[in-house]
Amino acid sequence: GGAVNGPAIIINCTFYGNKAKRGTGGAFQGKGRILNSIFYKNTAVKKGNDITAEGNLKIDFSLFNYSSGGVDVGTNIVMGDPKFVDPDNGDLHLRSDSPCIKKGKRLSLSGLKDAKNINIKPGVAGKKINMGADEAVLTSALKDYQPIPERIENNKTGLMWVKYSDSAGCNDGETLDWDKAMAFCEGLTYAGYSDWRIPNKEELTLQNDRHGNYWMMAEGQSQMSGGMQFNNGFSSFAYKTDNNYVCCVRAGSVPVAQ
Repeated sequence: GGAVNGPAIIINCTFYGNKAKRGTGGAFQGKGRILNSIFYKNTAVKKGNDITAEGNLKIDFSLFNYSSGGVDVGTNIVMGDPKFVDPDNGDLHLRSDSPCIKKGKRLSLSGLKDAKNINIKPGVAGKKINMGADEAVLTSALKDYQPIPERIENNKTGLMWVKYSDSAGCNDGETLDWDKAMAFCEGLTYAGYSDWRIPNKEELTLQNDRHGNYWMMAEGQSQMSGGMQFNNGFSSFAYKTDNNYVCCVRAGSVPVAQ
């Protein structure tokens, strides 16, 4: 599967945007049991495919739209859009109008505790459990992030970054070598600002929807014969002649972890 392959018990998990290179199991392929979980926009070879059963697979109190194999489907299934807060930017909390709210099941399986409120105060959700990894989010919990067309701003740090990886602010999704990437950000005028720069690792980590190798700034990098690249939370050395993606940031700064 694009995320999980093999026998598993999956409870209160969210699978979004996973991709499998073969024709089955966009997010999960195997046997076991699935409860209180959300599968949305997962694909296998570019076609919708959330779940593929291999053996006995039971699923209930969950949202999914595409499955294959002999899935034992319960009577408490939701289909359609789960209505995440901002999935394009990695915010998979449920909106207040989500069909997944209060549609989960409190668990009494041996060795498992009931699902707990993750992002809201105890008691707000009542006795019902929501589907997915996170409970419905209160509007007040979104105050730290301000989604704006073309850009995202973190109100705690003042950091702003380009929203879409294929936009003009990210060189239309085309790769560049290090020198050209530096020149691109320094010369960029975008969304009304002209003080853009290459981000550091921590600033790229905030942009958790980036996929692929991205140029990043590291301490003492001006003395290096190469650059640094970032992919899925990991950084590594790259030659300045390598071609990586670039997405610029501006204002604020996130301290580099020691």
